[in-house]
Amino acid sequence: MGALVARNQLNMNNILKLSIISGLLVFEAALSFAQSIGGRIIDKSTKEPLISATVQAAGSGAAAVTDMDGGFEIKGLAPDGKYTLFVKYLFYKDLTLTDVPSGAVLTIEMEEDAEQLEGANVASVLRSNTELAMLRKIKGSSLIISNISSQEIKRTPDSNAGEVIRRIPGVSIIDDKFVMVRGLSQRYNNVWINGGAVPSSEPDSRAFSFDTVPSSQIDNLTIVKVMDAEYPADYTGGFIIINTKEIPEENSGGISFGYNYNSCSSFRDFSNPLSSLRQLRGGISADLAPLPGGGASLNSKGLDNEWRLRTIRPIGDIKAVADYSHSWDANGNKFGLIATANFTSGYKTHIGMLNNLFAQLE
Repeated sequence: MGALVARNQLNMNNILKLSIISGLLVFEAALSFAQSIGGRIIDKSTKEPLISATVQAAGSGAAAVTDMDGGFEIKGLAPDGKYTLFVKYLFYKDLTLTDVPSGAVLTIEMEEDAEQLEGANVASVLRSNTELAMLRKIKGSSLIISNISSQEIKRTPDSNAGEVIRRIPGVSIIDDKFVMVRGLSQRYNNVWINGGAVPSSEPDSRAFSFDTVPSSQIDNLTIVKVMDAEYPADYTGGFIIINTKEIPEENSGGISFGYNYNSCSSFRDFSNPLSSLRQLRGGISADLAPLPGGGASLNSKGLDNEWRLRTIRPIGDIKAVADYSHSWDANGNKFGLIATANFTSGYKTHIGMLNNLFAQLE
């Protein structure tokens, strides 16, 4: 009985081995009959191989990825079958190949997907009214120059260009309006505003009065202290360049107020001998009202006949500035307005000043 059981187990083991061997032979036979599609994928213009491009056979789920040489092989396809291949690669146009037979060896050329973009205009604004812009100008210049920007001017109580320019090293002010550069008088300077030469403001000398330019309208101010071929040669002191503000980029407005305390004049008593004398209405040809007993009345034409000393006590130097900027676009043209109103009140004390009186010669 025991021998019979052993013989049956041996037969079962042999049957199992034969089944496994038969299955392997069938699978191997199926693989031997299966086909594949292979080839290379290259760039159409350069003929260079495309690495990591994907090729997929529709309906079969089989796919392949190209190697370093652009080669691929899609395995496990049915014999004598025809397939539709989808070829994809980044930045290249997708390809669809139809009716590709099993066993085919292909050379697929792909074309770059280059889209024509419309031109783009990039606009920028060069800022020349900041301290950084002025420092860059000095650093990039081969000349000896000094400058000041509107950003710095806003932090000062200066009301005109004459007060602004005196803060530049090597510059002195004469009569609060004329500029002396490197010890040379105003007639040795040359002044340009917005790229154009400025005529003399004085009838009997070559000089420009800088107190006529409001400080709030200055964008930047530069003084060239040496000769250069870029500038005219009719100066030996300094070439002074003033650039005023241009059409504003945005609408704005503001009011600023400044105060300065002077220990020699602020809150001290001053006697004013001129009282409240006013201008005669009608001028030299005004008709004066007659007075009883003869003579004419000046009071009827605005003159105040009061000659007493008046005591005033100034509180200090005051500066007020109101500015307004506005721009308009009309039919493609841009218009701008920059308006400024300045008010300045100041007092000075002169010690040891001599008044010269010239009497009538006898």
